[in-house]
Amino acid sequence: MKRTLVALLAIGFPYAVQAADTYHRVDIGDQRALDAIQATNPAQYEKVIGILEKVATSVSCETLPQMLKVQYGAEGLQCSGYLVLTSYPAKRHLSFKLDDIQFDGNVVLTGTRPSIRPAR
Repeated sequence: MKRTLVALLAIGFPYAVQAADTYHRVDIGDQRALDAIQATNPAQYEKVIGILEKVATSVSCETLPQMLKVQYGAEGLQCSGYLVLTSYPAKRHLSFKLDDIQFDGNVVLTGTRPSIRPAR
């Protein structure tokens, strides 16, 4: 039994390493990572910046996944329209996959200006 387990682990290990090498995660707030993408793949960088601008100016996250999939080919978009980080400026957490790279982080919201409203 032990020999079988060791043999299976020895056979499966190179495939696990290969799968891990092809999967990348990038923090949207890491400017060095975004600069590296811009240097190596300018087309992908333009897509990422376009997505970040759409999310920053968009109020609704309900229609955003379909729009970004059609316009940029983004998959697995996670954007919660009801959860806004109350920092100044306000931020929203975003996660999406583009060309085998998972991007995630906080995006500054610029689409709506804060205003004071009376309580009802």
